[in-house]
Amino acid sequence: LVVPGDRERACEAAMERAGILEERLGAPTEAIKALDQLIRELDPNHLEAHTALRRLYETRGEFDAAVRIAEREMYLAPEPARKIARGLEIGQICRDRLNNPTRALQAYTRVLDLEPEQDEALSAAADLLARLGRWKEHVAMLERTLAVLPAEDADARRTLIQRIATVTADKLRDPKAAFGWWCRAHAEAGDDQTLADLRRAGETHGLWRELADVLAEERKRALAGP
Repeated sequence: LVVPGDRERACEAAMERAGILEERLGAPTEAIKALDQLIRELDPNHLEAHTALRRLYETRGEFDAAVRIAEREMYLAPEPARKIARGLEIGQICRDRLNNPTRALQAYTRVLDLEPEQDEALSAAADLLARLGRWKEHVAMLERTLAVLPAEDADARRTLIQRIATVTADKLRDPKAAFGWWCRAHAEAGDDQTLADLRRAGETHGLWRELADVLAEERKRALAGP
């Protein structure tokens, strides 16, 4: 029995009852009602009740409700790691289950507010900004991603720089800035392909002076030898 006024014991009893309803009696709807009642009537800040309720909604495929509870759980969680985990989950559900890129982007942005170099959030936010056609912000997010990529990860850096260059040329309509990015890709991990990219960019956009300068540098390096 629960002593009247003993809120902590009442919450413990409500949590135990919800667990029995779900796990022993196979009654998840009743378990949801019990947890919702706990939050509404006993303790609106009960973190573990929110966690259990979110999990139940996810299991039942009620993703709007799951996100609503996860947002509250993210707010209540004292540990940054737990906040980040919930934020990533909210972003994934909004993107993949609810097809709501704007809401997903908001979740990933909150994660980046907590951990500016969180790689999953950086990648997801960049992709969502492209999906929303917010190209300037997309490029800025790619630049943030590049800033945290280690120098020894040369292939990944070159691929990302080339992606920035392409978007800058095609979406931002700034071929000169894009040429600068292709130059950077060549400078960091140059080969025949990066040089071909520079030639193509210079010829396509009429950047003959810039291309001539690059080829002059190539000639100097070739004459200098290894």
